[in-house]
Amino acid sequence: MNSTKNLLSDLRIEGKVRRTKRSSPIRLVLVLFLVGAGALVWWRTQIWAPEVRTVIATASDTGPKVVLNASGYIVARRAASCGSKATGLVAHLLIEEGMRVKAGDVLARLDDSDTLASLNLAKAQLDAARSAIEQIKVQSDLADKNLVRETLLSKTRVDADNTFDGVKAAADGFRAQLKLQEAQIGAAERQVAVMQASEDDMTIRAPFSGVVTSKNAQPGEMISPFATTGQTRTALCTIVDPDSLEIEVEVNEAHLNKVTPGQPVIATLDAYPDWPIQAKVFTIIPTADRDKGTVKVRIKFKTGDPRFLNQMEVRAAFMEPPQNTPRRPGILVPRLALQDKGPDQFVWTVKDGHAHRQTITVADYVGDQVLVSSGLKGGEAVVVDNQADLSEGARIKQAKL
Repeated sequence: MNSTKNLLSDLRIEGKVRRTKRSSPIRLVLVLFLVGAGALVWWRTQIWAPEVRTVIATASDTGPKVVLNASGYIVARRAASCGSKATGLVAHLLIEEGMRVKAGDVLARLDDSDTLASLNLAKAQLDAARSAIEQIKVQSDLADKNLVRETLLSKTRVDADNTFDGVKAAADGFRAQLKLQEAQIGAAERQVAVMQASEDDMTIRAPFSGVVTSKNAQPGEMISPFATTGQTRTALCTIVDPDSLEIEVEVNEAHLNKVTPGQPVIATLDAYPDWPIQAKVFTIIPTADRDKGTVKVRIKFKTGDPRFLNQMEVRAAFMEPPQNTPRRPGILVPRLALQDKGPDQFVWTVKDGHAHRQTITVADYVGDQVLVSSGLKGGEAVVVDNQADLSEGARIKQAKL
């Protein structure tokens, strides 16, 4: 009995060994298959990459195109170097650079001691002339009364002729003196006006409202309408009217046909390169520079801004006239890039050598292109062939076009 059990036990052990020996090749094949599949997947995702062609998504025409570029400067059509009509010493200076002034504001006062003395003398002479005429009027009135009385008495007196002639001559003489004195008073009044003008010239005022852009003299310096020596200033300051600022550019004669009055212009200041400024062509100066072969064009800003400064460098982009047909905004991609799967429409984009699926919304079909209203911003590299080999995040190679 025991021997039989032992025999059975021996048989079971032998069967286990046989099964182990048979399963080893199968396991080996399975392991080799898994390793090979993993290597294939690794090679497919890390080493192998499909080659595709791409096209850059671009924004559709949403506005007028640039037909001409030019550079120039901001200039003031209304600017003045304020000086003096008379030569004098600057006594008081009331301005600084950047100060806003109004028309008629006092900018400076010159030493007026001499002109003030002359003015006071002229006024005194005028007062004396006016006082003298009062005395002459009294004498003239008395002479006229004597003449009337002598006229009546001359009819009854024998020596009336001699007395009458003397009284009449006196009356005529006083009337002549009265006219002479009135003329002298007129001359004195004009002399006072001249001296007053000279005194007023000692005060320098703003000719118009604007901003002081430069100060050329200091208290104690001489200023004159004419530069007589190197130490004499001819201008006290410069005032610019900020409302008169505009752009002045020079356009080559060969491109003048692209510029018309009223044409829209996008101006860009070097100081603010990201600030597009709306402007328009005001006029074309009707003369050319024969040496440069250019024509000056004046451009007006649509609105003023305190950032506009005189003599700033500016670039002007002349735009094409606006079209009557409205343009639709969006991003244009080739139809070959569009993929449809069910309700979704998408394109494959390439970024850092990997494919990415991007869902889009199609607004319209324009010839062989698609107008995308959402999903793309423009500038993306969009795949236009071999899309079937792509998957999210897969490595790809961009073919050279």
